[in-house]
Amino acid sequence: MKYKCINKLHQFDFYQASIASIHFYGSTFTMDLDNVTIKADNEHNRDIHDMRANNVLMTFPNTSIVKIIEEGYKVYDANDVLTENIEDQIVPTENYKSFFTDMEGNFIYSLETENDSGCSISIDSEYQTYVIQLSNNESCIEWDRFLKKD
Repeated sequence: MKYKCINKLHQFDFYQASIASIHFYGSTFTMDLDNVTIKADNEHNRDIHDMRANNVLMTFPNTSIVKIIEEGYKVYDANDVLTENIEDQIVPTENYKSFFTDMEGNFIYSLETENDSGCSISIDSEYQTYVIQLSNNESCIEWDRFLKKD
């Protein structure tokens, strides 16, 4: 890949980034993404505006998945009476591979770092939201081309 940023997640905005694939091999977590915003202050961005990129490879080497959470929700009727309360559920480790396949085509809501000890990636699917919590201290973002941001 032509451009590479090590430990510079703050130079990107992942809101509404489309997930092409997710993989976890050994201790390396990767996501192939489209529609990633490259902020104007990115070390490779020579434009004064935010740009975007497709075919972005986001890699977290030496990483472990702390947990994947299927977020709970509450349902209220028209009279503001609670009718259903679903608690957060932890996705079992043995279901990670199918979970990653199921997340293809969905969108990242946010990516938040946690004091150099990890990050949380929030994903919106059609009917549910999920959070992938990683324990890591290194990240790498790679891409080939800058595109105009609409």
